[in-house]
Amino acid sequence: MKKLPILHFTIFLFLAVSFLLLQFTPAYSTAEDEIESEIEETQEKIEQNESKLKSIEVRIDEIKSSNYSVSKQISLITDEINKMEEEIEAKDKEIEKKLAEIKEKEEILESKRSSLASISSKLYMESRVGSVEFFFSNTGIDEVIQSLFVKRTAISILKNEITDITGEFEDLTKLKEELVEEKEELDVQRKDLDESHELLLAEKAKLQRELSEKYNSRELVARTINGLKSELSDLQYHLLIVRQGGTNVNATSVPGSTENLSTLPGFKANAPSGYFGVFSIGAYTHRNGMSQWGARARADAGKSYTQILSHYYPSFVLTTGYSEPSTVKIEGTGLDCSNNSKYYNETLSFDTYMNRIFEMPASWNPEAVKAQAIATRSYAIHQINSNGYIRPNQSDQVYKNCDNAAGWKNAVAATKGMVLTSNGSAAFSQYAA
Repeated sequence: MKKLPILHFTIFLFLAVSFLLLQFTPAYSTAEDEIESEIEETQEKIEQNESKLKSIEVRIDEIKSSNYSVSKQISLITDEINKMEEEIEAKDKEIEKKLAEIKEKEEILESKRSSLASISSKLYMESRVGSVEFFFSNTGIDEVIQSLFVKRTAISILKNEITDITGEFEDLTKLKEELVEEKEELDVQRKDLDESHELLLAEKAKLQRELSEKYNSRELVARTINGLKSELSDLQYHLLIVRQGGTNVNATSVPGSTENLSTLPGFKANAPSGYFGVFSIGAYTHRNGMSQWGARARADAGKSYTQILSHYYPSFVLTTGYSEPSTVKIEGTGLDCSNNSKYYNETLSFDTYMNRIFEMPASWNPEAVKAQAIATRSYAIHQINSNGYIRPNQSDQVYKNCDNAAGWKNAVAATKGMVLTSNGSAAFSQYAA
């Protein structure tokens, strides 16, 4: 009969454990399935973006090759244009020279023709003088004959000179026309080269624009991949936590208090048979205020940061336009940007302090990050008002001597002046993972 209570207790314990398993196992299973699905989707996105990045890299190489070829062609055409400009300039000078010579010959020819006309006119007039006038003239026969001979000789010489000059004139005119034709051909060739040059310059500019766009696309896709990998890392960590029942810490490695039974090895070695223990592993599990993972889940479900804060801090008031302190004193041991231990004892602006908090991944849903920013600001102001300083570690809030990523800084800026208050003062807005 004494064993009956033990039997009842055993049955009760079995039923209680079974009930708890039935209640909580599906929740973990569902969460695990959802996270695994998110991980698979994220991995697919990474693969798609990596494939896209590879295509962009290939196109960049193609553009560089084409750009080099076009640049070479532009260089060759530029050389040809320069040579042709020299030829055209030389032709212009030759044409100018020939025009000057033609003008000179025209002037000489005109002078010779004028002399020929004058002598011919005099000779004609003298040939019509009557014989009576000739015999009664005081001029001697020798002089008359000599005058006629000289004039006829002059006419003959002038005719020969005119013929020669006319030939030279015609040669010069023909040569000038040939030079003009050559220059016109050069002008046509120059025009064709100019058009080709302009087309190549336009093609090069087009390639440069596309290359610049591809560089920007490559940078954007690379940032997207990095963000997805960071998100994948968070999801994998979250999955590990879910699979291990809510923690990623090896229980056997966690130091306990001075009580031997507070450690798993000590409990196993000393606890009476049939007993079981519940251990809380990790940071201070106050279970007060906002759950960061819960905030993320609510944000992913479409809740706004105000709805998230209202859920976790129902007794606090979200106040806007709150007067933030200008500075904050940081004192205590924390981490630097390289995650090395660092002792802080410094005063800095409150805005700088807010940008350097590392309590939630900046890549999470923006609504969750905004809720975290407001909780962080409220907690910081409360601690400053209470203690005059704030510690740079999990005893208060994790601070590092460098700015957090853009997602966090954007959330800080978007919620500036928003503080959770209690009776008009900044509230003790605790939160935990």
